[in-house]
Amino acid sequence: MREKNGIMNKTEASKLKAILSIASIDITLEFDRILHSIMEITCVAMNAHSGTIMLVDEATGEIRIAASHGLGHDYIEKVSDAARKAGVNLASGPQGTAIKTGTFCPVPNIFEEPGSRPWHDISKKLGFSSQIFAPIKKGTVTTGLIGVNWAKPRQFTDDEINFVKDAASHAAIVIQNAQTTDGSKNTIMELKRSEEKYRNGEQKFMEIRRRLVKDGDRITAIHGLGRDITENMKMEQQLQATNEKLIKSYEELKEAEEKYRDLFENAGDYMYTLDTEGYFQTINSAGLKILGCTKEEVIGTHISKWLTQESLVVSQEVLKKQISGENLDYPVIIEVICKNKEHRWGEVRTRYIKDGNRITGVHGIARDITEKKRLEMQLQDYNEKLERSCEELIEADRVKTEFISKITHELLTPLTSIKGFTELLSDETCGDINEEQKKKLDIIYRNTEKLIGLIKELLDIGHLEKNKFGLQFGLVSMNDIITRSIKNINQQAKEKDISIIRDIKKLPGIWGDEERLTHVLTNILANAIKFTPSKGTVKIMADEDKMGIKISVTDTGIGIPEDKLTCIFERFYQIDSSSNRRYGGAGLGLSICKSIIENHYGSIWAESTGCGSTFNIVLPKLAQRKKKGV
Repeated sequence: MREKNGIMNKTEASKLKAILSIASIDITLEFDRILHSIMEITCVAMNAHSGTIMLVDEATGEIRIAASHGLGHDYIEKVSDAARKAGVNLASGPQGTAIKTGTFCPVPNIFEEPGSRPWHDISKKLGFSSQIFAPIKKGTVTTGLIGVNWAKPRQFTDDEINFVKDAASHAAIVIQNAQTTDGSKNTIMELKRSEEKYRNGEQKFMEIRRRLVKDGDRITAIHGLGRDITENMKMEQQLQATNEKLIKSYEELKEAEEKYRDLFENAGDYMYTLDTEGYFQTINSAGLKILGCTKEEVIGTHISKWLTQESLVVSQEVLKKQISGENLDYPVIIEVICKNKEHRWGEVRTRYIKDGNRITGVHGIARDITEKKRLEMQLQDYNEKLERSCEELIEADRVKTEFISKITHELLTPLTSIKGFTELLSDETCGDINEEQKKKLDIIYRNTEKLIGLIKELLDIGHLEKNKFGLQFGLVSMNDIITRSIKNINQQAKEKDISIIRDIKKLPGIWGDEERLTHVLTNILANAIKFTPSKGTVKIMADEDKMGIKISVTDTGIGIPEDKLTCIFERFYQIDSSSNRRYGGAGLGLSICKSIIENHYGSIWAESTGCGSTFNIVLPKLAQRKKKGV
């Protein structure tokens, strides 16, 4: 994960949390639920359209869809039909490439991928156009795939590819452990059935044996029956059959026990048994690998040798409950100290072991969650950094706002004086001036007005940030506001020889702040003139409908790129931010306009076809305002 100034990107933190969620899936759940959970977590974290998990049959090598997300309950049937009609199998196309090579396979555009042709119709109907496939591996063998789909064609970033690979890697561990756990359950059940069968047969055998009467090697009678066994070979045949069944049951029991021991030794999770005092009786290879020890170094030692003090207290409490006959249905987290002093974490589930009616010890199975624990600690650390950074940013923003407020007030006073004295000089109130001097004074006056306007915008931004705009609502005429706004920009229009076309209907009065609404319309019209070449036109239209009053300002200017139509309303945003840009401005005007309109419960947006732009404003009528309780 990348970090900038010690702060983790929120998207990256979300993906890290998703990896933790995959690693934390309960492997005792139904296998289908486990696969669906993996796919759902992955798709949500990637903001993806949908996804699938495919698994390879170890016996046949065929690939099948085992789970999907966001594709409907009949997706598997649709894919099977498409494969049958095309005469191909699921291993064709990019997914087949990922299985054969054992590496990820990105598909930026499914419809440009020749190997994806059998699936084009399905992709089009379901609405996805790009994919990433990442292999699920058991060791070096590819046992399946995770496939993630997006709605639109795209070029995948390294972060996206790495996340899907990480998700597939953690999914492989969860799937392998889940399959191992299912195998353990089945083997233990087989072992119990064989053991019970063995005991029943043994009891029958001993009963018959006690009742036999022998004459040398010859069986002559059965006690309690009073008849000659020599004359009745049926009973001897029954005894022989029982003996054969007993031998067979013993062999089945022995085979089951060997199978269980093999499973115990080779399980991916570490397994162990403890006596009632907490001393190790058995431990499998996975457990020895975690501890970094031999079996001789562990068997017979107490758990206190291998646990931190905090984990020892937790483990002793669990052991106490188990010995008392209480089987716990929830896991506990323990911190293990390995032989090399490394600390690792395990998620442990335990159950008591009984011999008849007596509890003789505890059996435990643990998943190594060290990586998950470290990721959680890392995530916690990043969250703390984010909180500290947020507090610092809030404080910096407060200082910035306070500074802007102070400096703008300090600048406004002398600029107001400059503007006033410039007017006096230009009007020749203080004496005669020539034409050249008057031109220079006009330049000073216009630039002073620009500075004052910019300072007022900065003050308005400060009010916006504090949510203290101080609007003065009253009954106002939008026709009067439009007329006044056009008058305000008439001089600018004349200087550029721009025609202003009006199409304004008689409008009803509305509830609003007259000064602020005039400011909005003046700003929109001034922008239209600024970005329209000489001899162009600016058209202002106004009308009403059931919902409210709509005002539109259309120019024949340079237009706005489609991807910038919403950005232009952000504070300090400039479409051309270069140092030698043609058009000036601080990028505050439209942001202020948007805030004023929204404070009037209206809306403002821009449209552009690349040749000219249209700014639309909708304001609710007085009747609509009353319905909203304003």
